[in-house]
Amino acid sequence: MIETLQLSLRRMRTLMSGFTPGQLAVVAFGAIGVLIAVLMMSRWSAAPYTPLYSNLAASDASAITQQLDSLAVPYQLAEGGTQILVPPDQVNSTRLSLSAKGLPAASQSGFALLDQQGITSSEFMQNVNYQRAMEGELANTIEAIDGISSATVHLAVPDKSVFTQQSDKPSAAVLVTMRSGATLDPGQVQAIASLVASSIPKLSASDVTVADSSGQLLTTGAGAGGIAGTNATQQSARTETQLTMQAQAMLDRVLGVGNSTVQVHTDLDFDQRQTTTQSYAYPTTVPALTSSTASEQYSSSGSGATSVMGTANAAPSAPPGASTVGSPGSNTYQKSSETTTNALNSVVEQRTGAPGSIKRMTVAVLVNSAIAGVKPTELSALVGNAVGLDTNRGDTIQIAQVPFNTTAKTDLAQQAQAAQEAASKADLWDMVRKIGIALLVFTVIAMAFLSSRKQRRTLLELNDIGALEAGPHIRPASPYETREFLDPIDLSTVVIPPIGQVTNPDHARIEQAHAEIGELVARQPEEVVQLLRGWMSDRR
Repeated sequence: MIETLQLSLRRMRTLMSGFTPGQLAVVAFGAIGVLIAVLMMSRWSAAPYTPLYSNLAASDASAITQQLDSLAVPYQLAEGGTQILVPPDQVNSTRLSLSAKGLPAASQSGFALLDQQGITSSEFMQNVNYQRAMEGELANTIEAIDGISSATVHLAVPDKSVFTQQSDKPSAAVLVTMRSGATLDPGQVQAIASLVASSIPKLSASDVTVADSSGQLLTTGAGAGGIAGTNATQQSARTETQLTMQAQAMLDRVLGVGNSTVQVHTDLDFDQRQTTTQSYAYPTTVPALTSSTASEQYSSSGSGATSVMGTANAAPSAPPGASTVGSPGSNTYQKSSETTTNALNSVVEQRTGAPGSIKRMTVAVLVNSAIAGVKPTELSALVGNAVGLDTNRGDTIQIAQVPFNTTAKTDLAQQAQAAQEAASKADLWDMVRKIGIALLVFTVIAMAFLSSRKQRRTLLELNDIGALEAGPHIRPASPYETREFLDPIDLSTVVIPPIGQVTNPDHARIEQAHAEIGELVARQPEEVVQLLRGWMSDRR
């Protein structure tokens, strides 16, 4: 094994001794390039680190990093030191190890605070800890919503007093920190307000204020039945944007893109209304509840005798319309009546009007005067139908033809063309650079290959000449060997006679070869020395 290693090292040393300084530099740069490529590929192929904990306090981050150093777990810090990243395959085991040591300590919020109070705690401290626990639990619950990185909840709960029957209403404030690129829509804001209000007794959603970390007020306490403040503005903006897009899309198909512009303004009604309507209906198929019939009869003679049926008192003179029967001097009166009580159906209808209805709408349309054949009346009707214009509620629309300023459009087109040309030039130069690098590498490899072939040919020629000088036994030349400084000859037939007995006719050619070898040594002494060293190492 050792002899094989020594032989390999000797061959490598022999091979390296035959390289020129330029070839050695090329080999060194190639080895360095391969090493860099291997390192980069290993770095890219490695699995990215996974967050172990985020939004850490400074004390927790310091304690966790110390424990990771003691556990020999590699880690990285991000987000200004508030986030710790570890390899994905060590996340679970590391969390278990840190939890056993009570880390992170700042995460022990919520009802876990109640476990730390002793039996000697005062009532004030118990109330404070309970409120802190509620705030922590609500914050942890809000952080479970998608897009929210962290949340802070503050509760303002008035103290109960036995001296007053009425006390102040509780209120709450919520501060949320969003992840990068995430936002809360009005529905999520309302969900946060309702969530907090449902967790605290006598707390209304209208008394919950939600804001984000940038200082933007997301709600001013709209409650469960209305929209106020920022939400009202957002709904108005969404309504106007939707109507504008509908009208603009239609005009672009008729007049062409860039030849018209539409602006819609809406006045929304955010008042909540409740209407109660009661109506009665007479059912014809239902029998009457009560029914009674009464009849009266009256008669009198000339002698003053009176006969009354149906009444106990003497009737006065016959009322108008009563029938009178008998001879002169006698009167007769008859009357009958019927009373019926029928059932009635009562319908009570209660309607609650949802906020956000359109009270009034105004539409402004500008058309490029360069477009011929535009009929404002037809455009007014088309745009009005597209946006739902109602003249009965006071909606108006105005269309005007004005010349458009196309300077910005021309500048944008020129900038886009210039950017495209710059990108094309950048791509071209990048391609040229890559081709140049490839040609340079190919040239260096070709030069190294030709240099090695040249050294091999020179080595073969010197070996042949050395064989000539050694004596009459000459090694036959290989058929693929060529000569650079002299014409190829069959050295196997050449015999060098002793000094003073030169009878071979090829002696002049051998003398010429010696002279050319001398010139070669004078021209390239370093190469000849390297060849001689190679021979000596091979003969060893």
